[in-house]
Amino acid sequence: QWYQRRVLFFSMKFSNPRAQRTRHNTLLSENEQYNTKQWYQRRVRGGGLEFLLSREDIDKSRIIVYGRSLGGGVAVHLAARKCYQDRIFAVILENTFTSIPEMAHTLFPLTKYLPVWCYRNKFLSKDEIADVSSPVLFICGMADTLVPPKMTQALYTECRSLLKRIECFESGTHNGTWQCYGYYEALNRFLAEVSGEKSPESERESLAT
Repeated sequence: QWYQRRVLFFSMKFSNPRAQRTRHNTLLSENEQYNTKQWYQRRVRGGGLEFLLSREDIDKSRIIVYGRSLGGGVAVHLAARKCYQDRIFAVILENTFTSIPEMAHTLFPLTKYLPVWCYRNKFLSKDEIADVSSPVLFICGMADTLVPPKMTQALYTECRSLLKRIECFESGTHNGTWQCYGYYEALNRFLAEVSGEKSPESERESLAT
């Protein structure tokens, strides 16, 4: 079945309902110790992905990297690395930013005078997204007051993947887009398209007719 995938999920906070309603085996990689040396080595250098690739009990050709908020920066960084480009089945990015410096400029305008080298973690997703070759779904909550929606849209524009899609939710907030009507249907459509199979919604429609 199309949903028998393994999802590596990067997020500042992970909502349990999302895990329960996503029909995938999910490895959660939390960012509770963000900006520590251990966090950088385990997350940014691909600790979670390497863990999945080391297992013998999963289909390693069906690994999906899902990044939300700060986790989107980690997801883009991993998916853009040449050593992982052929090992990631698909990428999903939700309410994420173009870079840490640009987010800092948005939240604290005076930081625009700081040179980029002042930032320990830069996550220059706007530059790295062009190197992501896996299919990518961008999820954008238009009511996000933390990460400007235009940043997710800018990443979509810069992405050069042959299969890229964007889903915008007008009432989607930074932490609540997953509660919007049609959210899970959007995920299903994308993963079914990537897999070349019918989504659960299409299968139900077929049975109904």
